[in-house]
Amino acid sequence: NLSMIHTVLLQLIIQLSQLLTQLEQWRRRRKQAQCIIYASLQWFILEESPFLFPKRKSFIQKSRHRLQKRSNYRRKLFPKKNNKRNSEVITEDFLANWYDNTGIFEDDFANLVREMEIDLRQPRNFRNNQISSQKFLSPASRLAMVMTFLRRSPPQSMLGERFGVSQSTVSRELKFLIPIIYPYVQFINWPERPVTESWMNAIGAIDCTSHFRCRVHPGQALWYRGDKGGHFMTSQVICSLRGQIWSVCLGLGHNNDQGFFRLTSKDQFIVQNDIHLLGDSGYRGNANVITPNDCKNKKWNHEQMANRAVVEVINAYVHNWKVATGKFAMSTEMQELSLMIVYNLVARHLKEFPMNWPIQNPDK
Repeated sequence: NLSMIHTVLLQLIIQLSQLLTQLEQWRRRRKQAQCIIYASLQWFILEESPFLFPKRKSFIQKSRHRLQKRSNYRRKLFPKKNNKRNSEVITEDFLANWYDNTGIFEDDFANLVREMEIDLRQPRNFRNNQISSQKFLSPASRLAMVMTFLRRSPPQSMLGERFGVSQSTVSRELKFLIPIIYPYVQFINWPERPVTESWMNAIGAIDCTSHFRCRVHPGQALWYRGDKGGHFMTSQVICSLRGQIWSVCLGLGHNNDQGFFRLTSKDQFIVQNDIHLLGDSGYRGNANVITPNDCKNKKWNHEQMANRAVVEVINAYVHNWKVATGKFAMSTEMQELSLMIVYNLVARHLKEFPMNWPIQNPDK
């Protein structure tokens, strides 16, 4: 018995020395190395000294099972990273519903990618004046991710599964790409030529709409209005009677239509440029805005409402984009940029495909 114990101890010392040398090489994974040492010692003693543990087989199986559970749990917590660059993730299913997913046609999307390709290839961060080694999507995939977020507004985790990245990557990509995309989609401007089509000397229409968001802190009272029952960002739209967008202004939600009209100085702008617009009863008090009038006959009020309905249709076009309809959860700056991108894309769509809104009883 003593000789057997002596040989066991010698083998144990030899194996310990080998494991100690391995431990020096595995400093970064110290906890895992300790588990391996502990399990290896158990297996060695159980296999080489059967007289100490009669029920050694069951104990060995349990020990190996515990170590396997630890390793599986560690793989779950720290999954192995995929170093392959996932640059093309636009599938046939995505292409089949392209307009529903992105809100623009494929040729317009290709033109945007061509214009923004240099900026879309930029990484999110630089380290030591060098490009970091992070793996990112191709320019087309990055733009498609942003357009899908604006059009469908899915949860970021679902958007990450769709494009093969994590939720945190989607969040960082959106915050990085939306400010880059906005300067390339400037399609809203005032007309360069005089507008001849009018009704009662009014050449356009004005209205406000709401885009709800999560509570803002601090200063949540600036974004809340009791009649709406929520926090939101208000937008003021001015368009022609044919449906061409001329101006879009975004502001705090606690303002009503008349107050926001004065804050944006559009009331002074239309007076200085002798522009007359059609509006609802919320714009009463301005001589250059024609509102419903109880003193007029029923036909006149119907024509006024039918002609200013064009701005309501434009607001409906914008609300087809889920980012303008749902409850926005990111920062107010991201919401403002996202909404302006949507309004500009709608303006370009209406320039390419005009509504040709019928003007009721136009001026001759």
